[in-house]
Amino acid sequence: MLQIIRKKLRSKKLLNGCLFFGIVILIAVFSVIPMFESGALDNVIEYKFEDYSEENSNFPSTISRWDTYKGDENQNITYEAFQNHVHKYINKWNEYLELPIIAEQLFYKFNAGRFEADLDSKEKNIEIGTFENIEDHMVFHDVETDINKSVTENEAYPVYMSKVIMDELNLTIGEVLTLSSFSDEKNDDVKVKIVGYVEEKDPNEYFWYTKQRTRLYTLFVKNDTFEKMMTEHKVSGVAYEINVLYDYRYITKDNIYVVVDYLKQFQRKDKSFKCKFLEVLRNYSDIERNIKIIIISILIPLFVLLLLFIYMVSDRIIEAEETEINVLRSRGISRYTIIKQYILQSFLVGLLALIPGVLLGYGLTKLGASSVSFLDFKFRNSPTYTLNPMVAVYATAAILISVIISIIPVIIMSKNTTISNRGRNHKITGKNFIEKYFLDIILLGISIYLLYNYIKQKGIMITDILSGKMMDPFIFFNAELFIFGAAFLMIRLSRLIVLLVFKLRKNKWKPGTLAAFLEVLRTRKKSWVISVFLILTISMGIYNANLAETVNTNKKVRLSNDIGTEIILEPVYSVTEKGEDGGWVVSGPTFNELKGMLNDGIADNMASVYKTDRASASTDKGNVEKIELYSINSYQFGKSAKFDTTLNKRHWFNDLNALSQVSQGAIISRDFAEDYNLDIDSTFRVNIESPVVHDDSSKSAQTTVNVNVVAIVDNFPGYNGYYYEKDNKKIEEKKKYLCVVNETLLSLNYGDVVPEYWIDLAEGKGVDDIKQFLNDNNIEKSSITSYDIEIEKFFSSAVILITNGLFNISFIVSMIICVIGFLIYWLTSIRSRQMYFGIYRAMGLGMKGINRMLIKEHFFSTFFSVISSFIVGALTSKCFIDLISCVYLPEKHSIPLEILVSQKGIIRIGIFIAIAIVLCMTIIIKYIKDMNITEAIKMGEE
Repeated sequence: MLQIIRKKLRSKKLLNGCLFFGIVILIAVFSVIPMFESGALDNVIEYKFEDYSEENSNFPSTISRWDTYKGDENQNITYEAFQNHVHKYINKWNEYLELPIIAEQLFYKFNAGRFEADLDSKEKNIEIGTFENIEDHMVFHDVETDINKSVTENEAYPVYMSKVIMDELNLTIGEVLTLSSFSDEKNDDVKVKIVGYVEEKDPNEYFWYTKQRTRLYTLFVKNDTFEKMMTEHKVSGVAYEINVLYDYRYITKDNIYVVVDYLKQFQRKDKSFKCKFLEVLRNYSDIERNIKIIIISILIPLFVLLLLFIYMVSDRIIEAEETEINVLRSRGISRYTIIKQYILQSFLVGLLALIPGVLLGYGLTKLGASSVSFLDFKFRNSPTYTLNPMVAVYATAAILISVIISIIPVIIMSKNTTISNRGRNHKITGKNFIEKYFLDIILLGISIYLLYNYIKQKGIMITDILSGKMMDPFIFFNAELFIFGAAFLMIRLSRLIVLLVFKLRKNKWKPGTLAAFLEVLRTRKKSWVISVFLILTISMGIYNANLAETVNTNKKVRLSNDIGTEIILEPVYSVTEKGEDGGWVVSGPTFNELKGMLNDGIADNMASVYKTDRASASTDKGNVEKIELYSINSYQFGKSAKFDTTLNKRHWFNDLNALSQVSQGAIISRDFAEDYNLDIDSTFRVNIESPVVHDDSSKSAQTTVNVNVVAIVDNFPGYNGYYYEKDNKKIEEKKKYLCVVNETLLSLNYGDVVPEYWIDLAEGKGVDDIKQFLNDNNIEKSSITSYDIEIEKFFSSAVILITNGLFNISFIVSMIICVIGFLIYWLTSIRSRQMYFGIYRAMGLGMKGINRMLIKEHFFSTFFSVISSFIVGALTSKCFIDLISCVYLPEKHSIPLEILVSQKGIIRIGIFIAIAIVLCMTIIIKYIKDMNITEAIKMGEE
């Protein structure tokens, strides 16, 4: 049987080659699914950790345990037993999680009570503390000299403090403190001596999960001193903090559920267990389902086209072998035997296509992972998008599906024999089953009904997406349903238009034109497949291009507005109390220190901006609980900020000029003005809370200033009028009002502020240059926000990368399939009409006439399909992009969503189509020229 199959494959090399190519692409597209899914999910996990780290300025994949060690059964506390107690938890976590450790931060402390100082100083409850291996991570600046022993000559233990706390408590180096609530074996009070100050060796080291500055009233000691104090004195308990930083890069879709399960078990069994993992990975399962939905929904039209292609080629092969099948049936060969032979043949072709298909799928995956927009690529390293074991499963499924589709024509054809075939009417005219059963009308009706319901429920859908719930897959499927229904309807209408044009001048057409009309009308039952290829490929391309352009451009505009400049730098500032009346002092880098970036050519402009939501307002109409307050220098801000001037009714520099001319002036947002009846020259009060002191929001004072409205704006750099809060597991949309005042107003009436710095970079400079400047000048940063980096992260995010990547893969593969299918249909059609061409030549119709006839056929079929595809693409874009964009940009924004037409994308599609049509027509004309028309004339004469 294998020899027979081999001969059959070689006898029809062209068609079997096309079938092989179709199966290769089917396997490739199936292989893309697990590779894209795995890569996207691994990216999701990594980005969730990174986003958490940026938002909270802390390492995300951290396990912590805070507890107090009380000793053994007899409450005996030894340092060795204490160490064993602490490390048994770490060992247990490592045993189950099997993740690499980035750093371990172990902090030990015990309460020393209040102290008595030699000099006048503030009394506070203090602690004796140390980090394990403290000397590897901290620098001890010894000002006192004879401190090598654990206890000094006057029996005072050497301790260290931070400079900030020493200043706050009015303590000096060399001062001896008596710890009255802490005694030795003789019940004598323990004394400690401040012998120096301490600071972090490398503040950017991963070890510093909790910073040294957060240990407010701590006397730091070295490990040996801590051990001696702990064992020789009456310590009732030793508090400890364990922070283990695990490498989140090793958490993938393959082990994430195992890791989460162990973490939940730890949490249930240990009340002191704290874990950032679970918070970071919240809703991961819903995200996983959403990604699978997006991948499948985008690829469904491509699957349909590929299956249609395989069916069409298989049908052509079986048509060519119809006589052979009929003869075999007439000679007693059973249908089962014939079908079994074709199953084996299809399976062998599938096996041959397996390796090329998987390799092509790998290439398509890498191509898709390099997409930044529709038919726009930026090749980059994408290690997570690679081969994995699930590829074999999907490739096998693709082979089985291709076998099933390939044998459908055999099953239909094998029921006939030579005898039963004699009276059979080989009718090729009439309607296809879609037109016959009005499936186009049904599909469109269902799609429009679903669209109507989705538009009504848009608010609920957005809330669900923001809550991280699984999205309704029919949001995507409905757009594709509309495209299919509209494509089938356009095919029906185009046939009716051709029939109408034909009947209007039926008796006046020239022979060549008449023959072209008759061929188009006669073969409409078979040619609809090619029309479907064309309309689906082009219309999906147009819709995808417009959707990608709308999402990408709107995100860029919104992100540019939300950041407001190229770079936002937030240095580390400490806020300490000043006096008993709620005053405060802000310590940190000044504007003059950071101006070095201007002198070094890193930045062209820089502005100090105080931005806070710890403010409220009082107006004649009522009180506003929360406003977003800006304090700016108008000139610096105008030079440093980036803003789209078309977003407001007038140029925003006019508003800055108006603000600079009135010391108590204020720029407010339009919704603030409308909701509280404010206008130009209106006055209201702004109530500003003090900065958070030592992370204690309860310690705050309030300053009230009167302001006068000088400008009302729709948008402003860095401002978005909406935000979302989670209340009882529900996402609630809320308004946020803007108020911009002069920095001099706050400096005179408020006090020190914690500013951020808006930086306009010099040409060729970037974030790395700023980081280098900060390191060179020993300035610690809290965060750096870069527009370019945020945009790069957006385009690299899983959902956007999937969308852009699969849009490109779908269009490129669809175009290839469309071209090959087009050629197969027309070449086999021309081959089957060879005798008719001979008759036409015998009747006096020359080669030019035959070529003109074929061009007219293409005009009434191909041209109509291309025009129809642009109509379907435009209609789908108009109806669905506003709804589908909510999946990618669900948050409400001051800048409304603008539906855009991708001119670049449509031009590229047009170029692809033009090249494809010219290529196909060239091949077809060459094929006709190479035909033996002389033999065809003889057959026509006979």
